[in-house]
Amino acid sequence: TLVAIILAIVALSCVPPERHVALANVGMLRNEELGLDGDGEVMGRLRIPRSVEQRMTVLDVSKRLRGGVSADVERQKNQANELFQQGKFAQARDMYTKALNALKMDLEEPLTLSLLRNRAAAHMKLGHYQKAIDDATMVLSKEPRCNKALLRRAMATDKLGDVKQYLASYRDCLQLVHEGEGATGVATFKEVQRMLEYMKPQYRKTLHDKPEELCRIVYEDAFFHIKYQGMELFDFALQELEYATEYMIEHQNSNFSGEWAYKVLELQTHIYRMQSHFDCLRENLDILIPLRPNNITMRLWRCMANEVCEKYKKVVIESKDIIDGVYGQPTYEQYLNAEKAYFRIKKYMEKYQIDGYGVDTIKG
Repeated sequence: TLVAIILAIVALSCVPPERHVALANVGMLRNEELGLDGDGEVMGRLRIPRSVEQRMTVLDVSKRLRGGVSADVERQKNQANELFQQGKFAQARDMYTKALNALKMDLEEPLTLSLLRNRAAAHMKLGHYQKAIDDATMVLSKEPRCNKALLRRAMATDKLGDVKQYLASYRDCLQLVHEGEGATGVATFKEVQRMLEYMKPQYRKTLHDKPEELCRIVYEDAFFHIKYQGMELFDFALQELEYATEYMIEHQNSNFSGEWAYKVLELQTHIYRMQSHFDCLRENLDILIPLRPNNITMRLWRCMANEVCEKYKKVVIESKDIIDGVYGQPTYEQYLNAEKAYFRIKKYMEKYQIDGYGVDTIKG
């Protein structure tokens, strides 16, 4: 028995490498390839068919050649990039396509995605916008956070006049901003900022004759920023809202009575209050309060802003009106805040003999 075991070990050591692979995978091969009939009985000696050996050898060789293929593709990519830089966009596109064909459009290969991104840029330069969208979309199917693919798809959809898809791409870029540095995959925070600087004027341009729609888009984008509670993102939101309010003042004669226009101004007012921009806060409240005269919360905000801006008489008058129920019944907390403001400012004005006091005592 010992002699038989030794002979078996020696025999196995003489098997070529690819036959070792085939033997290791013997359980995965079909019966007819292993020399078995339909009932699973051995037909003579167990052998590894030549077709299996050839297949395993080809697989091994393909792995060895893969590095060479990648090196050739890298060279083709570099040549295409040089052609692109020289303004030879058609030749660059053809070279990118040749490299992609060598990789057989394998989307699991990172080099394929890089080539598709670059070919999308070449298509853009040639005015082939739908082809640019197709290439960018293939990249995004594997890398949803790829900033270059997002931007190129957005630019192409803008050229084709597809406003809906353009806004969708814009929102995707906003999402990258909200996720912040280190969580954006391919895109960095600064890269996304540059993308937004390009995209904002483009989508705004399409909405200039639709002020309510413009305000709706701006409000939703700004609110999307504020959800993340970052001061830098507050600034993004404020830029959006200031654009819309300036547009309304310039083109609509400060008409904020529409639902979305009012919401834009209201949200901007919230940010001014949180960032202590009291002059801007007062200006916004002077527009909002006549549109919603019974909003006691906003009247209390205006009392606060007027106090900081040393408009003491206005604080006394408005807080007294809140206490007297001129604008409706205040809540207990609102009543207390108005009462504190009234007596605090009244005492201050009497102490420093500030003119223009002239307010009756509180009823009751």
